[in-house]
Amino acid sequence: MNRLQATAWTLFALDFVVLAMIVREVLVGEVGCGERCDAEQALATTASLVAAAWLLMIGLILIVSGRRASRAGLWIALVGAALPLLWAWSMAVQALTEWFQTPSQG
Repeated sequence: MNRLQATAWTLFALDFVVLAMIVREVLVGEVGCGERCDAEQALATTASLVAAAWLLMIGLILIVSGRRASRAGLWIALVGAALPLLWAWSMAVQALTEWFQTPSQG
């Protein structure tokens, strides 16, 4: 039970780091603005708000399930905390794939 709880809290902390990176990009304004800068900025802001709400929900589940020693609650929090990390990983892989496929200029 302690390993499960430690793993869930670790994934929660990693989610928090990903959220902090998203918020930093939104606040600095380096979203990758092209011709549709306002639309991309709005999408990044919405994504950060959704990620914050998701992180809040996972944190509450972790706190409640930790206090009640609920193994099922910890598994739900673990899976819920893993989903944003999988999303971030897929976005990073997609960005790297596009970068490698783009012909170099110069």
